[in-house]
Amino acid sequence: MRLTCPNCSARYEVDDTLVPPEGRDVQCSNCSTTWFQPGNRARVEEPGAPGATAQPAPRRDLDPELRDILREEREREEQLRRAAAPVEEQEEMALDSASAAASAPDPAPEPPQDSDTEADAIRQMVAEDQAPDAAQRHGGRELFPDIEEINSTLRATTDRDAGDAATSDIDSMDRRPRRKRGFRLGFFLMVFLAATAIGAYAYAPEISAALPQAEPVLSTYAAQVNDLRFRLDDAVQFLVAELAAMTGM
Repeated sequence: MRLTCPNCSARYEVDDTLVPPEGRDVQCSNCSTTWFQPGNRARVEEPGAPGATAQPAPRRDLDPELRDILREEREREEQLRRAAAPVEEQEEMALDSASAAASAPDPAPEPPQDSDTEADAIRQMVAEDQAPDAAQRHGGRELFPDIEEINSTLRATTDRDAGDAATSDIDSMDRRPRRKRGFRLGFFLMVFLAATAIGAYAYAPEISAALPQAEPVLSTYAAQVNDLRFRLDDAVQFLVAELAAMTGM
């Protein structure tokens, strides 16, 4: 059912069950004007039928439940107007026009509208009331971070760390055998060089006899080794004498 204010022409869509067939008093939440709204039974009567031009029902006090609903709607609209800063000037103009309309003499009541028109007005009013609430809920959701986005970021970081750890473990496992192989190779190389040097010194005459071209090199090498041996022998004897002197032997 659609309700139209006779003062400010505001339209409301309400359920048909809120207005009984015999009609009831309603109040505009915009300008607080109260008028009697006839029910469906009064509108379905034919104009030419007897009793169609029934006497208007006496005005009754507004139902407390409906008065509370209209008062809550009016308070909610006022809060939304105060909260909406961009349309503050337009709201002030609307309030001024509403106050001017309230101060003007009440016009003659308009003829009752049909049920379809009133139903459209009530649906529009409910949609306008729900739109700010939906916008506030949507704005509140935007204030908080997106949980799905945070979870996807954490999963990506965890996967990346796990991949880096796996790569580091693989590299470490690859380096360990290489390090062991390098140590063994160096050790055997030093043993081979030492054995070659000792063999060349010990078998210098035989090698010189077999390879006369290597005789000068081997002779020089043997002389240097002998000189080194003599120096080491002198150093050892000197250390033994010093130790004997220190111990009193």
